[in-house]
Amino acid sequence: MSDASDDEQQLIQEYTRLLIENYCIVASSVLLWFDCAQTFPDECRRIWGRKFSGATVIYLSTRYLAVVERIFFVAAIMTWSSGDQVCSGLTHADSTLLFLSYLSIASFTALRVYAIWGRDWRPLVLVLPLSLVRPALTLYEASSYTAVQSGPRLGCSYDYTLPDTLLTNFSTAERASVIAADAVLIALTWRKTYGIKRVSMKTGVRTPLATLLLRDGELLLSIQVVSITMYKGLTFSGVWPFFDQTCVHFLPFTAKPSASNTPPVP
Repeated sequence: MSDASDDEQQLIQEYTRLLIENYCIVASSVLLWFDCAQTFPDECRRIWGRKFSGATVIYLSTRYLAVVERIFFVAAIMTWSSGDQVCSGLTHADSTLLFLSYLSIASFTALRVYAIWGRDWRPLVLVLPLSLVRPALTLYEASSYTAVQSGPRLGCSYDYTLPDTLLTNFSTAERASVIAADAVLIALTWRKTYGIKRVSMKTGVRTPLATLLLRDGELLLSIQVVSITMYKGLTFSGVWPFFDQTCVHFLPFTAKPSASNTPPVP
């Protein structure tokens, strides 16, 4: 009788956890879509009106792969009456887009390091492998689950063939590699721009680019500190990665120059 009661309690806790996860998936996705819509005029002025290049491709893929991926993600958890086959299509499409999104973020990080460090490839020897850990593990995880329909309010869920301990280790490795890559990026950014910023403050000369780089670095560091803090403990630690993934896409527009400093696009 006691064992049955314990099993029932575990099922209730698991149901509650999955329900909270789904709420957070929807909330973080809406936040991402809202930010994309709000900053679209800035994007048109700063990106679409300029010469198309490889950097443009990386930026747009980083931004819009996440937007499309969240459509499939939300569709998977909102699909309550479909069969396992439909769930399989939705979840594997989402996993593929998530892998491509993480790969774009890794490319964006590498491109930024390359540009900040005066087109010197040597820092990439450290940054690029760290940035590729998350997409590589995401791809491996995507090949290690079966999608199943869990019913109303839960939608499609994942039945992994990998043990829970290994999935936990993967999550830890992904988080550690991202934090390490971001730490290197922030260190390089500060080293290259802080001297310029200090001189400009003394002379009264405005340097918007240096300010942007410093603000992005400080914000990114703050996000990762919160990420580390929330990693263990409360239920929120299990859903924070959904918001963490969303917050990364805010950075290109976190620091906006004033209208007087924004040159018109011809």
